[in-house]
Amino acid sequence: MPKTEIHPSLCSRPYSESNLDMEHLRKQLDRLIEKLPDAAAVRSRLSEIYSVYPFNEFEYVISTLLARDVLTLDQYYEMRDGYIERNSFLC
Repeated sequence: MPKTEIHPSLCSRPYSESNLDMEHLRKQLDRLIEKLPDAAAVRSRLSEIYSVYPFNEFEYVISTLLARDVLTLDQYYEMRDGYIERNSFLC
């Protein structure tokens, strides 16, 4: 299933900047996945995920990292707040 993207005309910031911020989030989560002893298995499972709102790859990664104590709830809130602050312009 193809990834859903926000159409450029729906946002006040250029589309390429929105994609860069999503890449920033992906890189943060990738670094945390690498801390898991079964990182390869988690990545394999990610490649098979079928996303249906609100369940998607980010939900899977974040819940896995929280459950395995690689991401604390405070770290999650910090990551979430930062992303929201940088993307408050999104629809």
